[in-house]
Amino acid sequence: MINVSTVARFASNHKVWRAFDHLLAAGAGSLLLVPVGLAEGDLTTVVDGCPVPWPEVWAVLDAPAVRSEPLCEQALYRCAPLAAVSFAPFGWVRDVVPARATVPTITRLTAPDGVLLALLGTNHD
Repeated sequence: MINVSTVARFASNHKVWRAFDHLLAAGAGSLLLVPVGLAEGDLTTVVDGCPVPWPEVWAVLDAPAVRSEPLCEQALYRCAPLAAVSFAPFGWVRDVVPARATVPTITRLTAPDGVLLALLGTNHD
């Protein structure tokens, strides 16, 4: 289980949103998505809505994997240190979501439990 307060750490304003059956936290150049079924804690603090344009969330959730590679614990610490200390650092996969008309290129990190972390750009080694 993942506490709402852990999700809030990924948001620039510490606000957690609920959309697309996920909790969302938007940071500077990042978006964390946690399946609602994994959430625990005070859900009354969660705001219904989406902190970023919907096409960005759809791209993170639905785009096919491109250049997929497993991430070792050290690689996760290098490209997403907050994710590495907030969640189990094992079993993550990194891939790229190519740019679309309204969505920039996204580096997508996926945990075995369905947690997704989207990072703008492709240079997240």
